[in-house]
Amino acid sequence: MIDARQRGGLVQIIGLRFLVPNAATGIQAIGWPAPTPQPLTIKNCRFQGATSTAVFSGIVIGAAGGPTITFRIERNVISGRIGDTAIAVVGNGTTANVQIRWNQITIVDASSPGLGVGIGLTGLVSGGSVLVERNRINGGGATADALAGIALSPFFTIPTTTGAPGAIVRRNTILNFSDQSVTSTPFPPLRGTGIAFDTSAGVQILANLIKDNADGVAADPLTAGSSAGPPLPMVNDNNITCTNVPGCVAAGFQGVVLNPGAYNLNAEMNWWGSSTGPSGGAGTCPGSGLPVVPACGTAAGQVDVTPFRTTPNPNAGA
Repeated sequence: MIDARQRGGLVQIIGLRFLVPNAATGIQAIGWPAPTPQPLTIKNCRFQGATSTAVFSGIVIGAAGGPTITFRIERNVISGRIGDTAIAVVGNGTTANVQIRWNQITIVDASSPGLGVGIGLTGLVSGGSVLVERNRINGGGATADALAGIALSPFFTIPTTTGAPGAIVRRNTILNFSDQSVTSTPFPPLRGTGIAFDTSAGVQILANLIKDNADGVAADPLTAGSSAGPPLPMVNDNNITCTNVPGCVAAGFQGVVLNPGAYNLNAEMNWWGSSTGPSGGAGTCPGSGLPVVPACGTAAGQVDVTPFRTTPNPNAGA
């Protein structure tokens, strides 16, 4: 609806309402001709489908020109049947300064076709600054076919080869990506996931509320060890939990899933929904909270969960 590719300088899009047609994007700044290396701000806008059946994406922008380019995507409201992503930044193998903050995203349904991702970052490389902070993202529940609240990874649909190395994902609230059989995408994991990252060395996942998701955090689901760095990724100080933890455990929900590679995943000081820590890991985990896969421990291919929080982090979430 708005094509922001060929910017001659700073462009700010503020306070607009978008009724997005089926198979369309509200604001696009990617594709042919290639995007210019100019800053872009999008804030205080509202995006929804033009009809109740419209499947759409909200904001899709491309980065080019190095770390001096800055994108700010703040305080937008996006709701409806999200096709690929509500908000996406595609790096095209370049660096950028990206701030995605205070947005509200509600995915009602993501099927036929699409990824169903709240915020997607892909194709970025080290050297810029990426902050995803204080967003509220709802995945629509057990039949919404929505893949992930936040995904930092190559996307087969573009395609790219990296996620977002060094990104800080902090104090977001991610709820209800609870569909355990996501069918509309070739991008693993095929379960609703709060935060998924791949090829994103040094990513920091800090103080988020990750609740009622089939998988809370999925590390390197595409390629084992791809985020090894240095630096290594960190998943710390989060509340990874469920409204009914025993019910979620019985239903097969998982807290952290590591595709085991050549590094140990630091997942210390998280709340797992139980004062005894996470369960699972083929008996290697200490408690009764959401499970860790494949194993708790400090060896390569395991998840280091100790020490863990015995009460929730009161400062986690948006």
